[in-house]
Amino acid sequence: MPGHRCIAPGCNSGYDSCKEKYHFFTVPKDDIQLREWTKAIPRKDFLIKPRQVVCERHFHEEDILRKRIMTDKDGTILAEAVYKIPKLKEGAIPSIFPNCPKYLSYSLKRRKLPLIRSSSPKKKKTDKKKDPQMDCAFNSKPSIEISITDSINDSVGIFSFSKLQENFNSIVFPSGWSRHDIPGKLIMFSFFIVKTEETANTENYIPTPILYKRVWLGVNLNVQCFVMNISVNNDLFGLNRLNCIKDLEDILKKFDTSVICKGYKLKEQLLHSKTTFTDPAGNIRHIMCPLILNQNNDCKYCNKAIRTIMRKRLRLQKNNTTPKRIHILSSPKVQLRKNHKLTLQRKYRAVILNKKLKNKLFNMQGEMSKLTTMNLEERLTTNKIPTNQRVALHEILSASQVSI
Repeated sequence: MPGHRCIAPGCNSGYDSCKEKYHFFTVPKDDIQLREWTKAIPRKDFLIKPRQVVCERHFHEEDILRKRIMTDKDGTILAEAVYKIPKLKEGAIPSIFPNCPKYLSYSLKRRKLPLIRSSSPKKKKTDKKKDPQMDCAFNSKPSIEISITDSINDSVGIFSFSKLQENFNSIVFPSGWSRHDIPGKLIMFSFFIVKTEETANTENYIPTPILYKRVWLGVNLNVQCFVMNISVNNDLFGLNRLNCIKDLEDILKKFDTSVICKGYKLKEQLLHSKTTFTDPAGNIRHIMCPLILNQNNDCKYCNKAIRTIMRKRLRLQKNNTTPKRIHILSSPKVQLRKNHKLTLQRKYRAVILNKKLKNKLFNMQGEMSKLTTMNLEERLTTNKIPTNQRVALHEILSASQVSI
C-alpha cells in the first residue's frame, strides 16, 4: 500500500527513513474488531479509524495467510497457491510491539487440552513378594487409561465444515424445523408457516407455505439468520462463527424461542405509507422493523406506522374523502419509458414557447417602427422632457426601427 504509514507506536514502516518494505493490513471496519484493535495498539490520545494501516511486523506469523492450501477429507494436501497479497486470519489482532515495553506484547502460546497435556502414568514399584496375579491386574490399569486417552485424542480435532457435514444427522434441532444439506457448499435449517388467507374455509383451498425462519451456514462456518428472507442481526444470538456443534444447537434454540414482530393488517389498500412494506405473509411492516423483538415484545417502529395510518384514516373520515392515488413501484423499464415521455413533453412545450416569444418580439418591433419622429417630438414636448434624454430616446428609436 504505497503512501500508507504504520500507526503502531515507534514504528517507521512506510516512512522515508525505513528502507525495508513491509506489507500493511488495514484496520477493520467492524465495530467489535475495531474495538479489539484499539485495545491492542498501545497509543494514548490517538483515535484509530478504518483505512488506517498496521504493518506485518506487529503480527505473529501464524496470524498471516501467505498461501492457500487445498486438502481432501483425509487431510492430504492436493494443491497450494501463494497469495499475491497476504491476508490476516479472522479475528487476528496486532500483538507485537518491539518499540514498547515487553508486557504490551503477547505470544500465541495456547493452552492445550487436558487430555493431550496429560502425561502417561508413572509405573509404581511393585513388591516382589506380592502375588503375580495382583501385579498383572495392577499393570493392566495404565494400559486401559492410555488407550482411552488415545481414542479421545483421535476424536478431538479442528472443527470444520466437512466434520459438521459428517455429523449432520447427529445435530439436535427444535421440533417443526427441517434441515437441508448441500455437500461441500451449504447447510440450512428452515421453519415454515401457513399463510392466512380469506379463502381458507373453501373446499378447493390449498394452503400456501411461507419460509418463516431460516438459519444458513456456509463453508467458512459463518452463520446467517433470516426471517422471511430478511437478514437478522446475528449479535442478538451472541455468535457469528461456530466453534462446535453445540454453538449451532444453541443458535437454533434461541432463534426458535425468539419472538417475531407480527406487524399489522389493513383492509383499506390505499392507506399504505411510504415507510411501510408488505412481507410475504401479507402483514404490513415499517421499513425499520427489527423483526426480532426485545424483552418488552413491542416494536416501536410498527407502532409508529400504525399511529400514522390511524391519523390518516381519521383525517379522511373527517373530510369525507378517499385517497385518489396509489403509489405503485414500477420496473426500471417502465420508469425509463415514463422519463422519456416526460422529456419529450417538456421539449415540445419549450419549442411552442420559443415560437410564441419570437412572434411577440417581431410584433413589438413592427409597432415601434411605425412610430414617427414627429409623434415622438410632440409627446416629448408635452411631457417637458430634457434635451439630453430626448437625444437618447431618438438614438434608441432609430436603432430599433425595422423595415417591414
